Amino acid sequence: MSHDLTGGAPSAGTLDEPGTPFLALDPGKAEANIARLRGRLDALGAELRPHVKTVKSVDVARMLFNGRPGPITVSTLAEAEAFAEAGFTDILYAVGIAPDKLGRVIALRERGVDLVVLLDSLEQAAYVARAARTGETRIPALIEVDCDGHRGGVLPGDPAARQIAQALVDGGAGLRGVLTHAGESYFADGPVALAAAADNERRCALKIGSYWPGNADRGIPRHSSIVLLFDQTVGRLAATVEAGTVNAYRTAAADAVAVDALARADASTLTVFGTGHQALYECAAVSRVRPFDTIHVVARSAERGERFLAELSRRGLCVRLTTAREACLDADVIVTATTARSPLFDADWIRPGTHIASMGSDAHGKQELPPTLLKKARLFCDLPTQSVAIGEFQNIADLVADGTLRLDALGDVLTGKAEGRRTPEDITVFDSSGIALQDLSVATALLNAVPNAP
Repeated sequence: MSHDLTGGAPSAGTLDEPGTPFLALDPGKAEANIARLRGRLDALGAELRPHVKTVKSVDVARMLFNGRPGPITVSTLAEAEAFAEAGFTDILYAVGIAPDKLGRVIALRERGVDLVVLLDSLEQAAYVARAARTGETRIPALIEVDCDGHRGGVLPGDPAARQIAQALVDGGAGLRGVLTHAGESYFADGPVALAAAADNERRCALKIGSYWPGNADRGIPRHSSIVLLFDQTVGRLAATVEAGTVNAYRTAAADAVAVDALARADASTLTVFGTGHQALYECAAVSRVRPFDTIHVVARSAERGERFLAELSRRGLCVRLTTAREACLDADVIVTATTARSPLFDADWIRPGTHIASMGSDAHGKQELPPTLLKKARLFCDLPTQSVAIGEFQNIADLVADGTLRLDALGDVLTGKAEGRRTPEDITVFDSSGIALQDLSVATALLNAVPNAP
């Protein structure tokens, strides 16, 4: 027996001549599987919300809830309408909402169905809010977060998530929260791969960053951060990671990955602008992927510059203080690690083939590189939407938006989706403003490395 989701009566048949739609089910096995699933969920304190797109059967869905309706997820509004007719009133429509579907969404909500929609763009948020105002019915929404880069959704740390949330709230629509989605689960083969995909979906962290300019006079870093990791099975704090040093390592590691992917293989001279805490980690990291025989240091303070040179020398690196012009003219790789709000050097000082990593621009108004250089370079970053909002490329955001300049994510280069360096003469620029996924990954890795950690 199966239930007709088009609204007709159930259709009967045999395995030789089945009715349509048709579901063959062994009730005993199904009930045993449901009992095992229920036991596992109860132990975790988790709610069951089955995605009914596979069975498309009201009868089977009721089995999951002891013969009663319960919370479900659907892939089509036809499914939502059919299950609503059968008494299911807690429904998530887990496909990116389109404008032409909103009339049916409003109709279901006016019937008392708590139908929640899914979206991942400002455009969708705008027309959901507009439809809610026009129909005088609030339409609650979840923001989809793509937690592993394999499906649709906003990437973790993308400023667009906050903008979408604000648009929903300001527009009168309801914001229910976020829905994480690990698209890699579609390709997972075996229990280990499935467990890893599930872990991607439930990992959650909050990073708290601070910047105390006066710390430099105390001989301690100006930047500090704490990462709070949450246990998603109970919604409580699992661990606190003091991440000041961790953050320095992960930022420098990202720049080293970019140097390895984008700098010329024969690069032998490094120039670094800045003598602070982060600059030290940058020099150490990028020196592990290219055998630099000379490191030029450009410092605003001669005293700090000398202290910085002494520290690098203790690490076995060949360094010297140099003027900005001389350091740029001799550089194969340049790293800028400053708090500058105007260009640190002239674009004409940069030789063909140079790779530049800018990591100091991480807020509105900051700038380290001359825009004229960016207009003739190949541009890369952690996350394009963030880079043009608060990173170095905020100063050329209009040229990226209108297609004059192309901006590629470093991840796309690493996975072969975008080209990196094309010729030895290319000037490549990597904007390293950092993304939340890096903090989550490194904090989780540290926690996993601790015996008996939660």
